[in-house]
Amino acid sequence: MKGIEHTEHFDKQVQETGRRTVEKRLRTADDYPESRAVFSGWYRDLRDQGAKPIDRRGTIVMPDYPELELTRKGDLFGPYTKMRNFLEEGGVTEPRGQKAVGMEAHHLIEDRLLRPFGFSRDEAPSVGIYAHEHAERVHAGDARVSAELPRRLIYDIDSVVDAHVSAYEAIGRHEWGERVKQYVADNAVRILEAYRTGTVPGATADDIRRVEYFFQTLR
Repeated sequence: MKGIEHTEHFDKQVQETGRRTVEKRLRTADDYPESRAVFSGWYRDLRDQGAKPIDRRGTIVMPDYPELELTRKGDLFGPYTKMRNFLEEGGVTEPRGQKAVGMEAHHLIEDRLLRPFGFSRDEAPSVGIYAHEHAERVHAGDARVSAELPRRLIYDIDSVVDAHVSAYEAIGRHEWGERVKQYVADNAVRILEAYRTGTVPGATADDIRRVEYFFQTLR
């Protein structure tokens, strides 16, 4: 019995040590460098080949995939399906069930939270990221959007944005939060139409007025 107790205690110690190691890595690293290292390398290559920035921050679009935007820092943004297709065609993904070594498309806004406003999973905004970073940094780290939201079935768009921005700030991904705000601001007319036509369940006149003001703050 003592041997069993000792083994169980030892296993718990190992698990706790592993958890602390991961948490320390999350706290002390500016970000996981792998994904951004790859994409920033692509950025430099494309710029050397003559790709022109589309904004003052130096963002460029991917050849043959104009919906995908690549930043100087190494973030690749775009619609979920376009991102997934691009990564698959580039041969950098891994089949589901394989060890997490390939790249994936991470929904910048959880698609279940966008659905009440008329957005599909496929068109939702995403970012390209290595599978292990996706698992460790986003889903096992501090970027848990559910922890930022009250327990409800439907959330107003301002709550959705604030929760995602807060979650990404917690893992040092300020740029992701800015993309969330940009996406919602770009689709303000569509989202407000969903409110005004009754598509958003339970939305009141006060909710609509608050959301209208929220969109003004995103400009």
